[in-house]
Amino acid sequence: MVLVLAVLLLQGCASVGYYLQAARGEWELLSRREPVARVLADPGLEPGRRVRIEAAVRARRFAIEALGLPAGDSYTTWVDLGRPAAVWSVVAAPEFSLEPRRWCFPILGCLGYRGWFSPGGAEAEARRLRHRRMDVRVFRVPAYSTLGWLPEPLLSTMVDRPVRDMVEMIFHELAHRRLYVPGDTDFNEAFATVVAREGVRRWLLAEGGPEAAAADRLRACRRQQVEAIVSAVRARLGEIYAAPGLTAAGRRAARAEAMRRLRAAHRRLVAAWGEGPDPGSWIEGGLDNAVLALFAAYHGLTRPLEQLLQCAGGDLEAFYRAAERLGALDADGRGRLLTLLGEGQCPVLTARRRENGAPAPGSAALPPAPTARLRDAGGCSATIPGAAAPGAGAARSAGAPGRRPGAAA
Repeated sequence: MVLVLAVLLLQGCASVGYYLQAARGEWELLSRREPVARVLADPGLEPGRRVRIEAAVRARRFAIEALGLPAGDSYTTWVDLGRPAAVWSVVAAPEFSLEPRRWCFPILGCLGYRGWFSPGGAEAEARRLRHRRMDVRVFRVPAYSTLGWLPEPLLSTMVDRPVRDMVEMIFHELAHRRLYVPGDTDFNEAFATVVAREGVRRWLLAEGGPEAAAADRLRACRRQQVEAIVSAVRARLGEIYAAPGLTAAGRRAARAEAMRRLRAAHRRLVAAWGEGPDPGSWIEGGLDNAVLALFAAYHGLTRPLEQLLQCAGGDLEAFYRAAERLGALDADGRGRLLTLLGEGQCPVLTARRRENGAPAPGSAALPPAPTARLRDAGGCSATIPGAAAPGAGAARSAGAPGRRPGAAA
C-alpha cells in the first residue's frame, strides 16, 4: 500500500489531499479486519447476520469453484463499518450532455466517478461541481474492488443487504479481478455485471432450486424492460442535446418532458407487473444526466456481452477468454465488435490484431458459436405496455456500443 500511495502522490500537489483521505480510509478499514471464522464462532453474533455471512462464505467458494473467479484472500475477513456505505461516489455530467466528468488515476485510467471514504468529502466535491452548472449525484457504495492489490474484506454494508444482492456484489467485485481494462469503465462494469448476473443465476439453481431460479428469471425480465425504457430516453436526450438551434430554455423543457415520459413508462410497467420486484424504483427519484450516466456505465454494454456469453455456448472460461481479447483491442476496434454483438451476431474474436485492426497471422479464434442471436433474458419480452418507448425517434440504445466505449464510471 505504501508503494501504491507513493505512485498516486506523483499526480501532483492538487491531488495530495484526495489521495491522503483515500489512503487513510483504506488503512482504517483494513486495520479493523478480523477473520470470518472468528466472527462466526462468536455465540453473540446476531442470527440474521450469521445466516448472511455463512451465505457469503459459500458464495466465495462458489465463485472460485463454479465461476472460475480469482478470489485470493478476499472475503475471508470481516469489517463492521458501522456506517451506511463503504465509500461515497461522486458522479457528474454537464447540464446538456450524457458524458460524465472524468477523473484520471494511475493504473486505473480515467473513470467517470470519484470515491470518498467520508460523505463530507464527497458532498464538498459535489458542491464544487454544482457551481460549474453540472448535474451531480453522490451515491452510497456498499462494496468496491482493489483489483487484487489488496484483499477485500466482507463488509457490513454488503452483509446487511438481502442475500441475493450480497452474493451478486461478491461476484461483481471478484469479476473485476478477472478482467479490467484501464480507462474503459463501461466495458469493465458491464463485464462484471454480466458475470455477476450469470453467477447469481447458477448460484440460485444450486442453492435455491427451480423456484428461486424462476423468481430470478422474473426479476431479469423486469430489469430488461426497465433497461429498454431508460436506454430509449437516453437516446432521446442525446438528440435533444445535439439538436442545432435549440435554446437552453428549449433544451431544458424538452429534457423535462423526456424525463416525465420515462416516469410514465415506468409506472405503466409497474401497473402491468402487479406485485413483485421493481428494478426501476430508482426512476421515481430525481433524474438527471449524472444518474443516467451511471446507469449507462453499468448497463449500457450488458446486452452485447450477454450475447458474447451465448456465443461462447454459456462456457464461462470461453467467455472470459473472448472478453479478454476484446479488452486487448483499442477502443475503436472494441467498439466495432461490441456493435456486432449488440446486433445479435457472433463475430470471430482474435487474440492478436495489427494496429489497423486486421487479424494478425497466427491469431487464435473463438470456436464457432452455437447460437446466432441473443435471447431475451429469461425468455421474456421487453415490450413496454401502453405506448411506445419514451421519446419519439429513440429506437437506438443510448448505451449501445456504437458510441465510444469506456466513457463512464
